[in-house]
Amino acid sequence: MRLNTGELALAKAGEELYTGGVGSCVVACLWHRVERRGGMAHMSSPTASGDILNPGRSPDTALPHLKTQLLRLGPPGISGIEVIFVGGGNMFPGMEESPMLDIGRRIFDVASEVARHQGLNIRQSCLGRLFGCNVNFNPDEGTVLVRYTNGEEVPLSF
Repeated sequence: MRLNTGELALAKAGEELYTGGVGSCVVACLWHRVERRGGMAHMSSPTASGDILNPGRSPDTALPHLKTQLLRLGPPGISGIEVIFVGGGNMFPGMEESPMLDIGRRIFDVASEVARHQGLNIRQSCLGRLFGCNVNFNPDEGTVLVRYTNGEEVPLSF
C-alpha cells in the first residue's frame, strides 16, 4: 500500500507499506512484535495545530492513532509496540543555524517525545541525511528498507 505525505495506514497480513519523496518529513514505522503487524505514518509537520482531519500529518496525532489501532489487533495486556523513524533530511544544507528551516529535526524531536510518552520502544532511526528517500516496510518480516536518491540503501530491522 502506498502512502502520500500526511497519510497513515495499517498493513493487512501479507501487505507492505511504501512511501516516497521523503525529504524533511519523518516516517514512523510502528510494529507489533507479537502480532507481526505494522503501520506507517508520513509526517510532515511537528504538531497537528488543530488539524484533526489528517492524523497522519504530525507525530502528536499519528503515533497515538497507530498505537491504538495496533493494540486492537493483539491480545489484551500486550503492548510491545516498537518504532523506527526515517527521514528528517536536511534539505537546506548550510542553514543549520536556523531552527525554522530544520523542519526534520523539529518533527523528530516531537516524534521521539510522543513515542516515549506513548510507551513506544524507539528501536532505530535513520535521520538527517542530505538526500531524499523512499521507505518500504514489511511488517510480516519486521524489516524496513530505506532507498536514498543517491543510490544508497539502508536496511533496518526490528
